[in-house]
Amino acid sequence: MIEFLTPVTLVIIGLLFAGLFSGYETGIYCLNRYRLNIRAARRDRAAMLVKRLVSRPHHLISSILLGTNISVYVATVALTSCLARQTAVGESADMVATVILAPIFFVMADVVPKNIFRLRADTLVVKYRWPVVVAHTILSVPAAILSAVGTFIGSIGAGDDAGSGPGVRADILFNVSEARERGCLSGFQDRAVLNVMLLSEKKLRDVMVPLDRVVCAPDTASVGEIRELMSGRCYSRVPVYSGGRDCVTGIFHILDAPLMGGGDEPVRQIIRSAFFLSADMPLHLCLRAMQSGRRHMVVAVDDGEPSRKAALGIATLKDIVEEIVGELAAW
Repeated sequence: MIEFLTPVTLVIIGLLFAGLFSGYETGIYCLNRYRLNIRAARRDRAAMLVKRLVSRPHHLISSILLGTNISVYVATVALTSCLARQTAVGESADMVATVILAPIFFVMADVVPKNIFRLRADTLVVKYRWPVVVAHTILSVPAAILSAVGTFIGSIGAGDDAGSGPGVRADILFNVSEARERGCLSGFQDRAVLNVMLLSEKKLRDVMVPLDRVVCAPDTASVGEIRELMSGRCYSRVPVYSGGRDCVTGIFHILDAPLMGGGDEPVRQIIRSAFFLSADMPLHLCLRAMQSGRRHMVVAVDDGEPSRKAALGIATLKDIVEEIVGELAAW
């Protein structure tokens, strides 16, 4: 019995450290950075140490992964050497050790510790910092090399939009989900954040009002006629067209009407220039273009008509904002 004590002890130690490193990795992702910063600002030494530890996450994760693999390797070698002494196992000791340890490590060194650290990340990451600090110090050189190689491989083929890729999107969604579960975000705030992220997947044609439902006026109409057209309606702007309705030439703004004095003047003299955007433009780019152009209304046009800007509909700033915050009763 005594001769098996050291291998069994190594297996247990390897299992414990593999579970600790595995759980700590999940704990880092679930750690509430705001609470950690508050504790560090209060000169909490443990929080200050963890804050320094997570300040270089790629390097830290590399150290944790190395520690996990070393722990698994030590436990596997210890059990294999123990089984190799048994005549019944013989040369199949490594296979038997793998069969025995695989389900044990999966449950006890992966699933269980990850779930525990996920639920109590703020407490456990600070409490069990020292084994990770020691491993991080000892494995600093190989971890730095591993981190650099990983960064280099990840940068291959990355374009200008690398900062907005699916990995970043997944991180944002995870943080939003965490904040919602902790009660840091209300239901409205949660939906608003998710809707903002969905803007890039929607196009202008998805929110525009089709031209056949838009109140328009010909450029031959007088100011008085358009005033009468707008009376009883909560409109401040009306598209003005020349010839066909799909040939929008400008926008009539109700605030410009008093400049004409009477009501018999042609509206074409005071219309403002129309702002045209492609109907297939993503909403987040439309919002940016409207902001930079200081426009409240855009005319969605068909890119398939290169000879002229064939209007398909109109969209206002209100239409896009409602995609984020929901229906607005008054604007």
